[in-house]
Amino acid sequence: MTKIKIRLSKSHDQEFDVTLIISNQPEDLRGFLPPQPPDLQSSFNQWLSGYRSLEGVRLEFKNVIVYSDVQSQAKEVRALVNEWLNFASSQWLPIRDKLIEVGSRWQPAKKEEMYIILDFPEEKFIQLGRIPWQEWDLLKHYYSDSEIALRLYGKPGQTIITIQKYWKVRILLVVGRSDNIQTNNDIKIVKKLEKKGAEVTVLLQPTKKKLSEALWQEPGYHIFIFSGHSSCDQQTPISWLELNQQDRISIEDFEIAFGKAIAKGLQLAIFNSCDGLGLAQQLAKLNLPRSIVMRELVPDQVAVEFLEHFFEQFTKNKSLFTSVHIARKRLEHFNDRFPNATWLPTLCIRESALHTRFTWNELVNSMIKLPPRIFKLLAALLIWGVVIVSLSLIPQSCPEKEISSFQFRQQIWKILFPKKCLAYLSELPTQREWRYGGSTTWARIRKEVDERIQKTQPKLKLDYKEHPTEPPGSGTGIKMLLNGQLDFAQSSRRITDKESYQARQKGFTFREIPVAINAIAVAVHPNLKVRGLTISQLKAIYTGKITNWSEVGGPNLSITPYSIKKEAGGTVNYFVEAILDGEEFGKTVDFTYNTTEAIRKIAKDPGGIYYASAADIVPQCTIKPLPLKGKNNHRFIAPYQEPFIPPYQCNQQNRNQVNSVAFKKGIYPITIPLFVIVKKNDKAEQKAGEAYIDLLRTDEGKKLLEKAGFPPID
Repeated sequence: MTKIKIRLSKSHDQEFDVTLIISNQPEDLRGFLPPQPPDLQSSFNQWLSGYRSLEGVRLEFKNVIVYSDVQSQAKEVRALVNEWLNFASSQWLPIRDKLIEVGSRWQPAKKEEMYIILDFPEEKFIQLGRIPWQEWDLLKHYYSDSEIALRLYGKPGQTIITIQKYWKVRILLVVGRSDNIQTNNDIKIVKKLEKKGAEVTVLLQPTKKKLSEALWQEPGYHIFIFSGHSSCDQQTPISWLELNQQDRISIEDFEIAFGKAIAKGLQLAIFNSCDGLGLAQQLAKLNLPRSIVMRELVPDQVAVEFLEHFFEQFTKNKSLFTSVHIARKRLEHFNDRFPNATWLPTLCIRESALHTRFTWNELVNSMIKLPPRIFKLLAALLIWGVVIVSLSLIPQSCPEKEISSFQFRQQIWKILFPKKCLAYLSELPTQREWRYGGSTTWARIRKEVDERIQKTQPKLKLDYKEHPTEPPGSGTGIKMLLNGQLDFAQSSRRITDKESYQARQKGFTFREIPVAINAIAVAVHPNLKVRGLTISQLKAIYTGKITNWSEVGGPNLSITPYSIKKEAGGTVNYFVEAILDGEEFGKTVDFTYNTTEAIRKIAKDPGGIYYASAADIVPQCTIKPLPLKGKNNHRFIAPYQEPFIPPYQCNQQNRNQVNSVAFKKGIYPITIPLFVIVKKNDKAEQKAGEAYIDLLRTDEGKKLLEKAGFPPID
């Protein structure tokens, strides 16, 4: 699978700096795109006005319009899009040439999937997202089988919720006010999915209360679909969903309810009605990974047929990109009534969701199933019933060491509860020592979890390694994994495109598996009087724009920002990308070798500030962690559990604990997963890394991760 990302960022006036990022290329390519043609926006608005007035669109207002006018306006928009994107500029041509080069080599016949991500500045998302980029001749010629998606931005540090396990794929279909449109067809299409392993809940023109209750309902839903009328505020990007004759809502109205559904594992929202780019953007801020929306108001027949073709492909285990692409192409026959209906369906996705495989089979395979061994044991339980009951079926604690063949009760528990204790896992690779290492953030896990693994599974020999000359960290660990110096690596960041490319050059690929949540905390001198920091203030401090604590409500005291170097640490790389938005550190930043050294400096520096894993910062007695406030937080969120233990009361037995609840709920502003990185090469080293992951995911392993300060990811 090849990912092509075209990132547009503001330059000056209406011009754009452009970065072309291709997953299998070692270097990014930078260029420059001139302003849009002056007539593009006005021509698009004319097409939009005419299009919205066509009979059959799921919208309120209608005007008399001549079809031929809409068709000619669409042609004008197409011509202006190509005039803009085919601009012969020396700073734009290299981007075009690279796209042609890559597209020329692509062989879709070999089932190699390629998709394109358009990454726009957030304030330009709707304006640029409405442009029909798929009409660019270059993409139509070289990437005709590739779907184009729009990148969504969540809050900084949000961690996408993994697919939640349930007996069925749970789908919530909300049918809003639907006079003059055939929403019964939508219902029939979705209800058919019950034959494919879905559990469908249908709400017909619900009240606000009914919808709220459904979104709060346990155990949550995997897919949310809205079908019916919508209305749009022409002065703002707000779209309204018409629930019934009296009630309509925006996402802002139901922010808490939708947030709750997303926290329970909602993976995909489909709005089969309105111009939903604003909806997708709002839901991404609530941590939704993916949305399928319509760029503009959708004709009734188009909405129904898109839904049918999409689920036809998706339930065949086609990827989300391929399913949307095929379903969109199947709408071509509507062009005689609704010019360019294929422009409408749009996939919007968070970049972090690209690293998670999302198919119908993944949803089905996530369903809770009883393992076959349980059924085999039922007969034995009938015979041994009295004996088993007397042994107490549920173990109260895990064994301290390896189970011997004489420990009959433990052997029974091992069969019944294979994922409860570290000692219960079997079939571990034991042929040699397994070298591992990487992120310094993992140090606490290595102490709490890995030492326990060695006691309970002594045949699994783990050998922690550091590079002889380079400082430890995620980057160093991944580099050692690439060079064959490690069998698997521990990382506090994702694999970069460059590292993926280097792995493919060596004949393998990487697999990154999230196992726990790492929150980044900010620490200052214990005597510093500052209530907390916003994320924007934190960025300004580390880029050198704020240099005195008085600028953020503190004393008149110079700020000394501390950081470890960018080259080694996954945490610092994430901090630069997510908090500094890719900007460079300011000149006042003092770089340290590791967190231990930084904590010593902060304890002696009244104006110092440092960031690191909350598990390393929060329990310290010589420094003070600060509450943080994100862009969408209404209050400061502390990285520690209340009440705060001040430094003068802090000791070995009485320390602050990390705020695991806030980390799990995603309300703390800066969180990122911790990953185990394994080579995907079907060799023993891959099995060793996967066995280590299985151990971390036992009930005992999860408790030890929590104890180390890192809430586990199921």
